[in-house]
Amino acid sequence: MRRFSAFTYSIWISVLLVGILLEMTLLPKFITDKIEKHRKCKIENMVVNTRAIPDELCEDGKHSVAVYYSNWSVYEPRLHFPHDVDFDKLTHVYYAFFIVDEKTGKVKSSDEWADFQIELKHPTFKTAVPGALGELNHFKTTGGKDFKLIMSIGGWTNRDAFPKMVRCEKKLQEFVNTSISAMFEYGFDGIDLDWEFPKDDGYEPGMYLEMCARLRTRMDELEDQIWGPDNVHHPRFHLSMATPAFGKSLHPLQVTEMNKYISTWNMMTYDFHGSWSDRTGYHSNLYNSENSPNKSLHKRRFENMGIEGDDGLNAHDAITSMIEKFHISPRKLSLGMAAYGRGFTNVDGTEEDHLGKTYKGNGGASEGEPGIWQYNQLPIENSQEKFDDVWVSAYCFDPKIKTFVGYDNVQSMVSKREYVKAHNLGGGFWWESCGDDHKNPKRNLLNAFSEDIELGKEGSVYNDPALVDYYLKTLPKGFLVPLMNEIKKNTSH
Repeated sequence: MRRFSAFTYSIWISVLLVGILLEMTLLPKFITDKIEKHRKCKIENMVVNTRAIPDELCEDGKHSVAVYYSNWSVYEPRLHFPHDVDFDKLTHVYYAFFIVDEKTGKVKSSDEWADFQIELKHPTFKTAVPGALGELNHFKTTGGKDFKLIMSIGGWTNRDAFPKMVRCEKKLQEFVNTSISAMFEYGFDGIDLDWEFPKDDGYEPGMYLEMCARLRTRMDELEDQIWGPDNVHHPRFHLSMATPAFGKSLHPLQVTEMNKYISTWNMMTYDFHGSWSDRTGYHSNLYNSENSPNKSLHKRRFENMGIEGDDGLNAHDAITSMIEKFHISPRKLSLGMAAYGRGFTNVDGTEEDHLGKTYKGNGGASEGEPGIWQYNQLPIENSQEKFDDVWVSAYCFDPKIKTFVGYDNVQSMVSKREYVKAHNLGGGFWWESCGDDHKNPKRNLLNAFSEDIELGKEGSVYNDPALVDYYLKTLPKGFLVPLMNEIKKNTSH
């Protein structure tokens, strides 16, 4: 029995040795490739202390007013061009979108023709460079309009690239480097991050913080290179975030730590309900039936919305959460508004009783996503525009086809403007400019909101002579060189 055990033992030793030899001779490339890939994708955290970000988006008593301008606006059926925007009423324009290449982490244009090539001819002026970005850069510099142009990175259709990018050090470095280089070359006064949305997995929220820290560090370095490290009064590049306005996506974020690096929190206080909802509801309401100052006017309530965490979503609760839970200064918060409506068809309800109802279908008159109507397409046929002063939302209801659409209108703009002022928020913004009514000034959302609000205009950093000189020195073949030369010529007179 002992001899058998010894023999068996020797056999197992031989098998083990053969296995080791095979591993060393046949598999080393596979193993080393795995090790090398892991080494390259190891994230080296570098959250650092950067220069302090002011707790105010603009000086006290003044407010930012902003719009997102999408590069698909130049195509039919929208045909909405930068020169159609009323820049006199704006402090910021967010340009959507530059996107992340999920294979490399590189930040790049999502439409080079619209961004850099389309010739936008106008009878009263000529731009130094082509493209929608050429026209926007013209207006904020030689065109004499005081506003900041911000590069928005990401968006819903680019959401899958972020998790892949933040899990690889090489990709993350490429993201940060190309974000800053694209920002500077194409004339952006800052960056707006739109990752929709980091998972609550113990990793992605921390990497969003890491991303913000690295971007702000690189912005500080660029500012030092342009204006010198001892010039404490130089302009600052802007870093903002398109921020979820519902707890499931907001609360996992490390908001308090991120606030060290963020200039503005653009609260996406819209899309509360839509085609994904089990029951009908407003999508851009300021209040719900429980927290509304006007709740005594009606006894209307949301009951059993059917989606966990979706019950009674509203902008006021999101703003309050940022201030009270995360201790964010209200002066750094921007209230999101919608230049579009979300609707439901075959609703089991009426014009007076349309909330929390079952439905079949979403309809819609705007290409892309179901259930969308641009504001300038509303109210729908066979309906009248109504206003719910409890929830602070406009709506319309077609009794023939049982279609209900909730949206912002001029009346809700007045209410939201007064809300911004009363709560001393930094300002407000819209998604997106092409949806507004640019043909009827009385129905224009931007006109209504900005009618009685003092704008905190600072203007573009690209009007600064030191930046112009640095651009021409470091980017002799850069996109904006003709415009920079024009600015330099004008300021030298």
